[in-house]
Amino acid sequence: MTGAASGLAAVLLWGMAPVALKSLVGPLSGATVSTAIYALAAGLTLPWLLRAWRQGGVHALTWLRVIAIGVMLTSAFNLLVSLAATGVRGTTIGAVVALEPLMVALFAAALTRRWPARATVAALLLSLAGVWLLIAPAGAVGASGRDAPWAVALVVLGAALWSAAVVLASRLGTPWPPLQTSMVMICAGSLPFLLAAPWVLSGAHAAWSPGAIGGVLFMAVGVTVLANVLWLHALRAMGAVSTSLLINLVPLTTVSLSVIWLGEPWTTRQLAGTVLVLSALLLNPLLQALSRHRTKPLLP
Repeated sequence: MTGAASGLAAVLLWGMAPVALKSLVGPLSGATVSTAIYALAAGLTLPWLLRAWRQGGVHALTWLRVIAIGVMLTSAFNLLVSLAATGVRGTTIGAVVALEPLMVALFAAALTRRWPARATVAALLLSLAGVWLLIAPAGAVGASGRDAPWAVALVVLGAALWSAAVVLASRLGTPWPPLQTSMVMICAGSLPFLLAAPWVLSGAHAAWSPGAIGGVLFMAVGVTVLANVLWLHALRAMGAVSTSLLINLVPLTTVSLSVIWLGEPWTTRQLAGTVLVLSALLLNPLLQALSRHRTKPLLP
């Protein structure tokens, strides 16, 4: 599978996640659901972590980097958003997520000391405008509906950690094969939930309906393990900045599935946002190709 196809499959899975949770999970608390999802993900990926540990020969600093990137990439954002949930609107969270490609570009520029190409900057801004049309509230927000500054700060911190992890993961070198590296990072990020599961899940037995079990299985296997493996493959193939442009397909997927699956309305503004997001994805490679053509020498 190519890098672009892997990245596209990952963001489609991530975009399906809110709809799947809303329609399948039911009355379970956020802490219970999160713990179940990440504990299962940790259990699925634990054999790769144990194999890497038994192989040995890995410097302690490399292990620290793998663990840090795993936590930032897999669970840090969701944990911080869970803490902020009572003080921030869903549309604000979506707006902050829309900033992640821009954050990735800034982190990559700081790390490499090279600014992204003008075509990439134009695509980022166009995509950001499209996502805002998709998720922005239609009317004015009253005082009672405004976001708490501390909650917004937690969401921004989570987005920044995820964006930094994307840049660092694309440059991380380990002695393991790519699939094992991906699995070790996923396990490192979700292992604390496996350790906490006996205490957090002990009182939730009665609430586990078939729909809740199906939702957690999808979130653990599809959204946490498979999507992150695909995303890490895309990072290695395409680089952090180009891959991050795909992240703005997440709200597009969520909105589309909400219309199809949950029967929510589709507005003209959301249609315009869809056009802008898709245009940005096409604009970046097109402008880069034109730029290469203009700088190509006329004679061999």
